[in-house]
Amino acid sequence: MNLKKLFLLCSLVFTTMAFAQQTVIGSVKDSAGKPVVGATVLVVGTSRNATTNSDGMYAIEAQGEETLQFTAQGYQNVERKVGLETTIDVILALNSEDAKKVGALGVERDANATGYTDTTLEGGEDLKGKTAGLTAASAGGMQGSKMELRGKGSVTGSSQPLIVIDGVPMVDIGSKYGDVSSEINKDDIESVTVLTGGAATALYGSRGGNGVILYTTKSGKGGKTNIDISSSVSFENAYIAPKLQNEYGGGSSLDFVRQNINGTTYNLPQYDVDESWGPKYDGTPYLPWYAFDQKYLNEYYLKPVPWQAPKNDVDRFFRTGVTTNNSFSVTRSVSGTNLRFSLGNTSTSGIVPTTQLDRSNLAFSFTSDLSSKLKAEGGLNYSITTRHNPNYTYADANDNGGFSIVLYGYTQRQLDMRNLERFYKAPDGSQRTWNRISWEDPKPNFADNLYWMLNEITQNDKRHRFFGNIGLTYNFTDNLFLVGKMYGDIYSLMTESRTAVGSHNTSQYQRYMYENAAFNYETRLHYNPNLGENFSLTGFIGLSRAQNKYAYAGAATQGGLIVPDFYSVDNSKERPRGYTYSSWTRTNSVYGMASFGYKGTAFVEVTGRNDWFSTVSVPIFYPSVTFSYVFTNSFKNLPSWFNYGKLRAGWAQVGNDADAYALKTYPDVYQSFRGSQYYLVPTEKKNPDLRPEIKETKEAGIDLIPSNDFSLYDQVLDFSFTINAIPERFAPTQNLSELKQYFAIARGYQKDGIDVTASEMTKWFDTNYHYIVPEFTKNQAFSIKVNKPLQEYNLAKKHGFETKPVLLGIITYLLLGKEKEAGFHRLELADRLLPVYIEIVQSLVDAGAKTIQIDEPYLVLDLPKGAAEAYKKVYSALKTKFPHTEFILTTYFGALENNTELAVSLPFDVLHIDLVRAAAQLDSVLKALPKDKKLSLGIVDGRNIWKNNFEHSLALIEKVKEVISSDRIYIASSSSLLHSPCNLELENNEKVLTPEIKQWLAFAKQKVKEIATLKALALGHDLSPEVKAIFEENKKAAQNRKTSTLIHNPEVKARVKAITEQDSKRKSAFATRQKLQEEALHLPLFPTTTIGSFPQTPEVRSWRASFNKGTLSQAEYDKKLEKEIEESIRWQEQTGIDVLVHGEFERNDMVEYFGELLSGYTFSKFGWVQSYGSRCVKPPIIYGDVSRPKPMTVRWSKYAQSLTKLPIKGMLTGPVTILQWSFVRDDQPRSETATQIALAIRDEVVDLEKAGIKVIQIDEPAIREGLPLRKADWQAYFNWAIKAFRISASGVEDQTQIHTHMCYSEFNDMIEAIADMDADVITIECSRSQMELLDVFADFKYPNEIGPGVYDIHSPRVPSEEEMYHLMKKAIAVVPFRNLWVNPDCGLKTRHWEETKLALSAMVETAKKLREEYKK
Repeated sequence: MNLKKLFLLCSLVFTTMAFAQQTVIGSVKDSAGKPVVGATVLVVGTSRNATTNSDGMYAIEAQGEETLQFTAQGYQNVERKVGLETTIDVILALNSEDAKKVGALGVERDANATGYTDTTLEGGEDLKGKTAGLTAASAGGMQGSKMELRGKGSVTGSSQPLIVIDGVPMVDIGSKYGDVSSEINKDDIESVTVLTGGAATALYGSRGGNGVILYTTKSGKGGKTNIDISSSVSFENAYIAPKLQNEYGGGSSLDFVRQNINGTTYNLPQYDVDESWGPKYDGTPYLPWYAFDQKYLNEYYLKPVPWQAPKNDVDRFFRTGVTTNNSFSVTRSVSGTNLRFSLGNTSTSGIVPTTQLDRSNLAFSFTSDLSSKLKAEGGLNYSITTRHNPNYTYADANDNGGFSIVLYGYTQRQLDMRNLERFYKAPDGSQRTWNRISWEDPKPNFADNLYWMLNEITQNDKRHRFFGNIGLTYNFTDNLFLVGKMYGDIYSLMTESRTAVGSHNTSQYQRYMYENAAFNYETRLHYNPNLGENFSLTGFIGLSRAQNKYAYAGAATQGGLIVPDFYSVDNSKERPRGYTYSSWTRTNSVYGMASFGYKGTAFVEVTGRNDWFSTVSVPIFYPSVTFSYVFTNSFKNLPSWFNYGKLRAGWAQVGNDADAYALKTYPDVYQSFRGSQYYLVPTEKKNPDLRPEIKETKEAGIDLIPSNDFSLYDQVLDFSFTINAIPERFAPTQNLSELKQYFAIARGYQKDGIDVTASEMTKWFDTNYHYIVPEFTKNQAFSIKVNKPLQEYNLAKKHGFETKPVLLGIITYLLLGKEKEAGFHRLELADRLLPVYIEIVQSLVDAGAKTIQIDEPYLVLDLPKGAAEAYKKVYSALKTKFPHTEFILTTYFGALENNTELAVSLPFDVLHIDLVRAAAQLDSVLKALPKDKKLSLGIVDGRNIWKNNFEHSLALIEKVKEVISSDRIYIASSSSLLHSPCNLELENNEKVLTPEIKQWLAFAKQKVKEIATLKALALGHDLSPEVKAIFEENKKAAQNRKTSTLIHNPEVKARVKAITEQDSKRKSAFATRQKLQEEALHLPLFPTTTIGSFPQTPEVRSWRASFNKGTLSQAEYDKKLEKEIEESIRWQEQTGIDVLVHGEFERNDMVEYFGELLSGYTFSKFGWVQSYGSRCVKPPIIYGDVSRPKPMTVRWSKYAQSLTKLPIKGMLTGPVTILQWSFVRDDQPRSETATQIALAIRDEVVDLEKAGIKVIQIDEPAIREGLPLRKADWQAYFNWAIKAFRISASGVEDQTQIHTHMCYSEFNDMIEAIADMDADVITIECSRSQMELLDVFADFKYPNEIGPGVYDIHSPRVPSEEEMYHLMKKAIAVVPFRNLWVNPDCGLKTRHWEETKLALSAMVETAKKLREEYKK
């Protein structure tokens, strides 16, 4: 019978004993043996209690797993675990008596003398929730956890506290393998002491820098032999999960995909998306994901089922977790020697299927009086732990390969868990997943079946651990004794991971072995002289040596597995990789402690430790001083309830050393599996004078995590809604819910008898992010409508995060708005807004906010008259009101320049500047920065995706450190990471985003890591292996990018160099071209057209997805598109539109489509960034020189023109917009890249003309967006941006009409440049501004033709004919009617056909009405 079976038998025999309620009796006495009358005996965690009688006796009902607490007024509390005991006698010590506490190095000391924070718990109690300052995150039964004491303890490396078991300083394996305390049987634990302050841990030196947790295990006691057997079972269920809607199934459209299969048309959900806002559950028959396997699931083949909520929802995925604990121990005393032996076993089945942990423990300890003066003690522990799929129990998706994201984010709502489980694997070994590439191709699109992950993508680990100690104590006298001890901790860890063939990610196998051996040797001389009744002295001095050997070796397959289900590195498609590493470190130490006491009431304790490290160049000294005063001993006649009080204070320095081999520079060795190794000499020399990290603890500090930085639409609308700055025209929406009113302002509202248009929207500075423009009136009132900043701060605080709220600054907010009536300037409203702003700040301060960030990006612009005075007045008042709150003034997107003096004079504590977009401003800011201000360096690009060049950034930081001290420097991103995609780790399509290109990139998550790494590198000491590896990788990536042949194309560069002035000019002036185009096109007055795209239905998107994945042939795809184009052409003809479009059904995005067909581009899979609201864009990535290998749009425009005699408009995206809406390479000027794109578009324009297309639209919606923020820089931008457009448009004949289109922008200040573009027709978005944008065209007397948008396509509301007519009459009042077109204000891709047809029909009728009114 093996050990596990024995324990299972014990479990059956003793479970009843463990859970049965039993009567516990006993006595409570004081130290003199007298009964304590009236003592309370409480079962902890229950209301059951008893009181001792006149003999100090009690009786109470309790279970074996429960704990009894004994309390009495004036006595120290005692807790005892019940176990199998039926009699428990306790002795209570008076509060005034000397109580002992276990402190650093396991030395007992007077509890009254401790001047630091500590907590002691009896038995194996869970520390979470019982220890102040302790954060412990666990992993659902799999023993993976992470503990921190009072936040991050180190700027580099681990912040885990040191765990000491019976004096053995345990080596931290890593949080995902469990904190070290899990290596011991909880039934073996006598007590746990947590030392949180620097003063408490200073004697541990570098090892105690993050706090210390001391575990003391049970030892043998004198007396009879005792045998203890215990068994327990605990159950665990999923408790809290995300709340999921249950009305709609999978998809991003309310329509099913209609699919013809074998002559029958079926409803299919959109299996290619992860959203669940598809069709509403109504029982409609559809084909489920498992209905396409005719070979193995014939009974389900092509059999529809009702569209309804699943019977087995996500909650059925989880199972009941079961943990069994069994332990057996024997204690024996033989001739002055006390022995204890124990066996333990833990088995856990986690709540996630397939997760399992098994651990067995063996422990032995002894104490022996070898003579009257010599005592020996020691112990040995061994544990073996195996785990299966531990990662799938983690709560944090970032630690488990995205498992919880797949479960709650990717898994569509209609999916039944039991079906996913039953059908996840076909008999031939292939995967079945709902997330199919197409109905014909079962391979996973972007997510594996949950049960495939659990069974075919597995991780396992197994570890052995030995640790123990042996020591001798020799008593020279009663007051003088010598201690010598040796401690050892050895572990061996094997990890293994497998990804099966057929998984979404590349199949793989890897196996690693880790080994560590740590030994500590110490000796201490203790002296405790007798100084009389009033004074006391205890102290010791000691020597120690600690050494550690660490090594790992492993191998991993590359490129996938050759043979399925054969997991070996020999099964690698490509040459497998091998990895090895080893290190050896040593620390020698001298330390001591002295504690002075007076009358058991006042104490002063000093400690000191000096460490000599093998990893850094100089020794370091760690001192501490503490003071404690038990004031209740000095006062009489205190209230009866006030029996103990102590004041304490402490100061200490603790810290950390560095990792191995941080002093010398060695060649980097690169060795592939079975290949020859090679060496690279690092380009940076390591610092031989590296010093240890010092941490001075005063137990104070804040953690600057932002809050109020999430928005459902945009942050400007959020602020308008917060302060109730809602335009009067939205009064009809006041009875709607707050959320509906919020979106009504953003998108308009047309239902429930309400019909209001959306507010004006424009670009956020020079980004592609949009905001709703605030509207102000002269008597504008402000009040708090919804305190969103406070709500988000409190939400974060509720979940344990102290944050810095982020507020949009008063002046920037006002200047971004518009006056809606004459007679005032919006800056005059600052005095009215300030009291409400103060009210918001007050609410945050009252809630506990210590630091508040205020964004004032308008400071990088040219300020209008009066703005500087407004800045000073507003923020002086704010700081006067909140003198103790730290305020951060944040600027970004440009340089302060002439506003530098103003910015540094404002009463903010920290100034943030953007050193990515405006590095040149650093000198002037440093020169002007007052000595009492801190400087935040925005050196990690918040708006692009390229990896930070650490060497360049560190040089910048060093430059700043020469002027101001390090404690005044913050390292940050240049701006909010809103403009960067989330996580590069999710990008796994190596065919598109190749590893070579990927190594040059960093998304938001990686940028946060870059900031932390730069901070560690800037401090320059105690660099962890991870930081050093990141730094080396960064340097290699930067060097590789400089020389890569992927980037540089000599032919493209030569063509750009050969451009002449004539290449950017049309053959004739506009007046001549206009006449020729009239004769060629024969268009009526007020010609109608659309901006390009028509609604892209789920069916159209599914075709494109199937084609891209290879499941739909080119011929089949073309045929479907041709049919869709023909239908749209026929509808446009019937409706009466004059210039038709083909609808762009083949396109995914107006920039991404062209990027896919241009060289020098690549793409991400999940690189989405918010544009506004739920509108996100996935910008392509320009990594190299751009050119056009072949025509991109000619085929579809030519086909559309063949269907009609009316003119078809060829649709292209302009060079500046392609540039602006991409992530652009940063290794050459943007103007150079724009010109390369312009030449590619020019080639396309010429080919369209040759194909018979006489109207060509080159969209430039982002040309205003690219305009520099300072007017002084505008002309330089116009010189290359306008030229780029003209180069793209000037290769055609005069009869060809060139259109361009621009989105929401302010044209007033660039109208001359727009005219210089020389487009024959410009269409602009101005319906939301009620045609106000046309005023500037009228004032300028814009000579060319204009198509003002007559209705807002960003809103689902359908405008009436009268509404459009009214807007056109406004346009006619300022622009000659001969030059006016009638069109929507943007493309219709995101709209539905029903609303599109209604709106365009009304638009055509409006044009007809105007023709009658203004006919020639």
